[in-house]
Amino acid sequence: MQFEHVASLVTYASERLTSNGLDLVDLCATTRAMSGTPWNAKGYRQSLAKNIQADLGTEGCILDKLSERASPDKIVVVDFQEESTPISVMEFFENIWGSLRQGHRNIRGIIETGGLFKIFKNNEAVAKGWLEFIEKKQGEEASLSDQQKTVDPAIEGVLFFHQGLGENQPNTLYAWKKGSTEPEHLAGSSIESLEAHGLSPENYVVYYDERHTTGTDIRQLPNAVNLITFDEKTKMRTLTQGVMRLRQFRSEQ
Repeated sequence: MQFEHVASLVTYASERLTSNGLDLVDLCATTRAMSGTPWNAKGYRQSLAKNIQADLGTEGCILDKLSERASPDKIVVVDFQEESTPISVMEFFENIWGSLRQGHRNIRGIIETGGLFKIFKNNEAVAKGWLEFIEKKQGEEASLSDQQKTVDPAIEGVLFFHQGLGENQPNTLYAWKKGSTEPEHLAGSSIESLEAHGLSPENYVVYYDERHTTGTDIRQLPNAVNLITFDEKTKMRTLTQGVMRLRQFRSEQ
């Protein structure tokens, strides 16, 4: 009886109402928003785009910290096209390790703001090549003291963004682990998700491809050092966004 009564009352609407995140602004009497990328304001609701108040000095603080730490021995010039033959991922890392004077052991990430790794096949190739370099150095340095080692023996894998099933772009976090024949799909970048796969800041390094040098949040060790790529075409805002993948850059990292 109840079923028949309900069925007699059910009707169909001729129109369907839809909504998305942008519509949320119009549902509120007043709205305030924060953004780390205010230069893309054209994509905001007009009520927000026309009332931007910049947080003055933020990029200046980042650049000031960069200049404070800068020294000639921390900048490595790499020729990615030597004699018309592109270098390999392994050769890239050997070049970096052979040029830097210190800080190798604390390197925990590469921030590819320069878009220079396009010569390599894809993100997976970079991650796999880096892991092969790490394993090679760990083997060569096995008999050295901890103070002499340039690669942390605890590193077990490389995190990177890979093209997941049904994706047109590499937006899914994966890990290449030592001893694996295929990269491992990760549920996300949260500490809980990484720990579920036996990963922690102590045993992984991160490759931030050009697409993910903005907005990506993956925890690194407090004393982590990252390599950042750039050339004469790199925009200032791109550089500062990339640097801040190190969330503690202005303190210890």
